[in-house]
Amino acid sequence: MTRTPHDRFAKDCLEELLKSLGQFQAPLEVKDEPRQIDAWFVPDPSSQAQRSRLGLLGSIVEKECLLEPVRAQLSPIEIRNCLRRQLIFYGELQRRAAREKREKRTLSESEFPMLWILCPTVSESVLSQFGAKEKEGWPEGVYFAPDGYKLAIVVINQLPATRETLWLRILGKGQVQQQAFKELSDLPKDEPLRKNILELVGMWYSNLQKKEATTSEEQELIMELSSAYLEWREATLQEGIERGQVQMKRQFIENFLLARFGAIDETLAATIEPLLKLSMTEVTNLMLELSSLERDEFLARLSSDPQGQLPESDNSM
Repeated sequence: MTRTPHDRFAKDCLEELLKSLGQFQAPLEVKDEPRQIDAWFVPDPSSQAQRSRLGLLGSIVEKECLLEPVRAQLSPIEIRNCLRRQLIFYGELQRRAAREKREKRTLSESEFPMLWILCPTVSESVLSQFGAKEKEGWPEGVYFAPDGYKLAIVVINQLPATRETLWLRILGKGQVQQQAFKELSDLPKDEPLRKNILELVGMWYSNLQKKEATTSEEQELIMELSSAYLEWREATLQEGIERGQVQMKRQFIENFLLARFGAIDETLAATIEPLLKLSMTEVTNLMLELSSLERDEFLARLSSDPQGQLPESDNSM
């Protein structure tokens, strides 16, 4: 079950980042007592190129794994709770394998998914209790317990502030998360993950704001999400304005073509998209200039127009 507001936000972010790359299930209920693992991810082999765009997160999900985002400083009790859920899930995998093969067999170590705990901070003493240490080839802030645990801990506030770690730092806390949201907002506007995560932030912030009574933790999350929400809202408003302008321009061009030629065939329709690249003033002036031309002359003029960079058109009827 979802334990904190951050759990839901973290799961939504991870799902948005990973859903196109493989099988993502959150939460994953495990038997014994009702318990849930926050997320279970099985990568699609064909998505390797896409996973590489996620930097450190992409490296984590190269293989089947269990993901447990934690909001507060990681404690020994929380680690043991995660490990207990992990072991229950391993038992289910073993039983499933036996049923599928109609015989008892032991899964190899490589078939048990790694457990990754994603936390904002953790003390050195807690890491020491579980023997978690940094590993060559992995950045600062990533700790691996001895192999028998099949456990790694990502300490988000220790990660280097690079593009490689951005998609994990947005799950952090306080200044770390705020800085990550700023970097997210600064990404190119045509970056699809930027738009999707900002939209998720906006919806999450709005839902929290609508609650009649919020906990102190929810108030903290509202504060941390506020700047990213404002960026999303402004981008959404601007996008709406731009869509409205494009639609108005398209309607004007279509009305002109219908009024001048009586119908819009395939050849005339091909002129619309290039014309949309012009400003409304340029379109208006061009239509006035060409309004007295016959169809063939009109198409010829558009195909030679250097300002609009319009392609040559087929002048056949």
